[in-house]
This record gives sequence, C-alpha cells and structure tokens, in this order.
Amino acid sequence: MYKSREQTATFPAQDGVEREARVTLPDGVEEPCPAVLLVHGLASSPQDDPLEPLLAGALAGLGHVVVRYAPRLFASPAGEEVDWEMELADAAGALSFTRSRPGVDPERVFMLGLSLGGMSAPFAARRGGGARGVAVWGSTARPWGEYMADNVRTQLHWAGRDRDRIETLVRCALRWCALLEITEHEGEDLVRDLAGARRLGITAGGYHGRSVRFWRQVVRADASSSYLGLDCPVLSVRGSADCASHPEDHRSILEATRSAGLTGTGVVLDGIDHGLRPCSSPEDSYRGRCEGPPQAGALARVFARWAGRL
Repeated sequence: MYKSREQTATFPAQDGVEREARVTLPDGVEEPCPAVLLVHGLASSPQDDPLEPLLAGALAGLGHVVVRYAPRLFASPAGEEVDWEMELADAAGALSFTRSRPGVDPERVFMLGLSLGGMSAPFAARRGGGARGVAVWGSTARPWGEYMADNVRTQLHWAGRDRDRIETLVRCALRWCALLEITEHEGEDLVRDLAGARRLGITAGGYHGRSVRFWRQVVRADASSSYLGLDCPVLSVRGSADCASHPEDHRSILEATRSAGLTGTGVVLDGIDHGLRPCSSPEDSYRGRCEGPPQAGALARVFARWAGRL
C-alpha cells in the first residue's frame, strides 16, 4: 500500500466554467501511473458523502492518481440553477484534465461513477473521450421512472406502509416522471394534481435538492443508450445489501453493455450496502442497521483487479 497526499487544482468544465478538483497522489509509485476520476452521486451537501475521500485514499494506496470534485450545485453563485447537463460538462472536463496531469499515463485513465454518477459517467466518457474503462457503483441503466418507482415501492414496504398507500405513491412517482418527460410544466403546474408528492419529497422546485430542469434532463436521458458509442470495457459493482440499487439495476447495466457490443463485467460485494458499509440485508441498510464503517477498500480492490487486466 502506498501512502498518499492531496493537492487542489482547477480545471475547465466543457462549458467553460472553472472548477476545483482534489487530486490524491500515491507516493513512491512509478510514473506514469494509472488514474481514476470519481464521478459524484446525488450529494445533498458538500459534507454528506464521506465515501469519496475514503475511496480516493484506498485507490491511491493501490497506486492510482485519483481526481474528484464537488457537485457544481455547491460551487455556483447563489440563485444559479444547476442542471444535469452542467454536471456532465464537469465530468467530461475533469476527464480531459485527468488525462493531461503530469505523471499520469493518459492511456490508463478510468472513470468510477458512484450511484447517479454511474449514470453520468458513460455519457461524460463519450463526450470527454479517452477513458480506458468506465466503472459504476450502485447505479442503473433503467429508465429513471422505473427505477424511482421500484425504490418507492420497496422502501415504503420496509417502512410498514399499507399496500394501497404504497401504490398511490408509486403512481405519483411514475406520473411525475411522465410529466417531466412529455410536458414542459414548471412549478406548481407540475405538482398540483400529484397526490403524495410532498410525501416523496417532490416539490414545485424539484426533488432531492436538484431543480426541475435537472430531473427533466435525467428522465429524458436514455441511460441504456449511453453505452452506445463507448469504446472501452465497463465494470458494474453493487453491494448485496444495497437498498437503493437493486439486482435489476445491476443487470440493466450489463445488458446495456452487451447490446452496445462492449465487454461488461459484473461484481457483487457480499454484505455491503450503498454507502459501502457492512450490512446484513437491504432492509437493514434502509433501517440504518449497519455493522461498521464504510469498506472503501473492498470496492477499490475490485476496481484495481479489473483495471489491472485492461
């Protein structure tokens, strides 16, 4: 295991916005060395995802330069609306930046997308170009409405809600996604007739801290087609105790890679949840019954074995 140190740097996103990156460097590794770009998930605040620095340290310990950056939502001027296209511009720009770093082998730069970042990574890899491989953790290639409805149904069942209430909220999620896809409704026009919207956290302004425009772009994206046009292998990893990404999501990524004529590898980490914490089951993860700190090293080792064969 290599010791590591961290630096800050700036890079231009593909839309010209200057972004800040954190670069974790392994000490003593022979250069040029491989690099990993971490593509963030749906963080709600800059401080709520301890997974990325842990992963950066674990990957650097295995000899990789690691580049990560915060969601643009937390770096933009107050009042500026941030959408998914901006996040894709960040990831594509960060990929070019990573390939240009001194000491990095530009032919061995990989992307690792976390959760929703696993949806973003293949789109960004196509735009940025040059990725040796794309890995995703706890993600999906299913239509967002289908993915969201399954999560609502499963998690409300674990919460003990009655069947009729669950199906009402599932219909709400599906109708919201349908309205995003086929209309240009905004604000109250989008949620006025959605029974249960507030229970799901859907408001006139958006969902999960992101704007209506952000989610409209996600819903309208064909996640399965994002792998078309890629020219690199794909790794999909999920935890058996993941309460947010299900076996169907894992399979959808592998099916999308096969349909695109790519080499896809699937790995399941036994007893690990969405936040890489040891856990007995998805329901226990949902209820917060985890059994220790995040096991970033488990994902880092799977990634390093896969990347080392390419």
